[in-house]
Amino acid sequence: MGEINKEISALEEKKSPNKKEKAKLEKLKKDLETKTDKASDLRPDHTASNQEYLAFFEASPSSAEGRRAALHAVKGFLNKKEFKKAKELTEKLLSGMSKSSLFYPSVTKLYIKILSELSETDAALSKVEELLTFSSEKEEPETLLLKGVLLLQKGSNEEASKTFDAVVTHFHAGQSVKSQAKAYKALTF
Repeated sequence: MGEINKEISALEEKKSPNKKEKAKLEKLKKDLETKTDKASDLRPDHTASNQEYLAFFEASPSSAEGRRAALHAVKGFLNKKEFKKAKELTEKLLSGMSKSSLFYPSVTKLYIKILSELSETDAALSKVEELLTFSSEKEEPETLLLKGVLLLQKGSNEEASKTFDAVVTHFHAGQSVKSQAKAYKALTF
């Protein structure tokens, strides 16, 4: 496309182009537009790599590498908006993971967000409650924020408002989390 742009620039710089040059300029502009449209329609297909990740996870589901492969596959499903497949794989991943694992809280949050995308707010809220039982005080504000968003999604505005208040007044809540809680709380009125 660089060559087309150069030709277009050269023709546009001419002070009085003839009919042939004007026609060529219009044709080049249309060609450039067509190529730009085609390029923007291209999407990578990671189906093969996703299958490899899944196969690796199935072969070694309890290893750190196997779990990482599963997370890559989940990411692929999410990019393709295949939320049910992402949910199923995340469930498998969580079922084989100890709650004391370093990655359990972040994988659980990912699972909760997938449930939210599928409008399974009751199941997501149940997982949030489970997560709150073993979250550290520093992790609690983000988990509470997630709970408030789910309550808002469910239509429980009063309970969501109280949850957002708890985030705003939480000692360990960072400024970013507090700001998000305030913004979400505004949606509860």
